[in-house]
Amino acid sequence: MIQRLRLVVQHQLKIIGELVLLLLIGIMSYLLISIVLYRLPDFNQSIKIESEIVFDFVDINISNRDFIETIILGNSVVSIVEGGQRFFVSKEDKKRLWAVSPHELKKRGVTLNVTLEVQPLLFGGYGRAHLIAVQEVNSEPRLTK
Repeated sequence: MIQRLRLVVQHQLKIIGELVLLLLIGIMSYLLISIVLYRLPDFNQSIKIESEIVFDFVDINISNRDFIETIILGNSVVSIVEGGQRFFVSKEDKKRLWAVSPHELKKRGVTLNVTLEVQPLLFGGYGRAHLIAVQEVNSEPRLTK
């Protein structure tokens, strides 16, 4: 009786181990596919974009790309006025953009004009943007909540 019980428990542990392994394989496959889709660049081109920045205080956008870029890779989101596009930049570049409070910029009547260099991705969209230049311009800053 005890021998049979041991065999049943060993069999159940084996099944649980196989399920855990399948779950880990699924998670790793998801991450690998996501990184290929969201990080594989089109090596033939690089684009420079110049536009005023939109200061988003609360940017809630729940998507697979946002999860990969912000949670896993640690990048930040930057929105620009031209076309309402959103780009992912490194945390260091984001700190350069928020060095002065947007409310302080509003009091002074200036906003930031940025030049970003981005590389299109092979499967659409843009890779992580690199902040090339930041200039203050006489214009009302765009603040969103």
